[in-house]
Amino acid sequence: MADQFPKALFDRLNIPSIKNMFITGHFGSGKTEIAVNLILQAVAESKRQIAAGRPDLVPQGCMPDGTPRKFAIVDVDIVNPYFRSRERQDLFEKEGVRLITSSQHAKNADLPALPGDINATFDQDDLFSIFDVGGDPDGARVLARYEENISREPYEFYVVVNANRPMTRTPEAAVEYIRAIEFTCGLKATGIIGNTHLCGYTTEEEIERGFDYTDKISSLTGLPVVFNAVERRFTKYLDREDVLPIDLYMLKPWEVAGDPEFSKI
Repeated sequence: MADQFPKALFDRLNIPSIKNMFITGHFGSGKTEIAVNLILQAVAESKRQIAAGRPDLVPQGCMPDGTPRKFAIVDVDIVNPYFRSRERQDLFEKEGVRLITSSQHAKNADLPALPGDINATFDQDDLFSIFDVGGDPDGARVLARYEENISREPYEFYVVVNANRPMTRTPEAAVEYIRAIEFTCGLKATGIIGNTHLCGYTTEEEIERGFDYTDKISSLTGLPVVFNAVERRFTKYLDREDVLPIDLYMLKPWEVAGDPEFSKI
């Protein structure tokens, strides 16, 4: 089971009040890793709250009638075939997360199609879903098809930003990127998730630089910084309330096939 959400971050994510959450970001920003971490932590938090039997926490894990909420991750990234959330299908099944994807029986295939059961995320009242959305304006275009359905219920639309990606190296470039995504899909972003990193070469200094970068984007757009994602091994050095520790689930092919210790890097 995933580690517990910091309470302030859980409240900031607004999960108890929304139907769906959409995560997008430039290729390599880490959006899929964050989507996977968020759905697993949301499920774990829901289970803890229900087990605690605390009335003040029940709405976050259950429907108003006390029925436990169901959880799904929706893979609608049909542009980029790498680091697809569907690659962790076994983990989702173990944790009770429904995977909605166009190719559940061919998870390594590149099929540019939308999943047929995506309508469940709009029609099933007890289902909370996180969408892993394509990481550029073309990838986000799929949401335009569902704009009317999405807008019927409260939602959050978060953009993951990483100062080390070519299209978003500066705060100003990141703002242009966010606006292009909004224009294409017809939805307004509601928050920013900072995730500046260099994979296995990430340093504490790089993370600190990312904090400043994300704050500048927030200032330019007026969008709140929902949190800054930081690999768990670095969080012991940080004393910030806006940090969400994340684990690495999306591994490169040679990490999956090679030494399991190397895959932790």
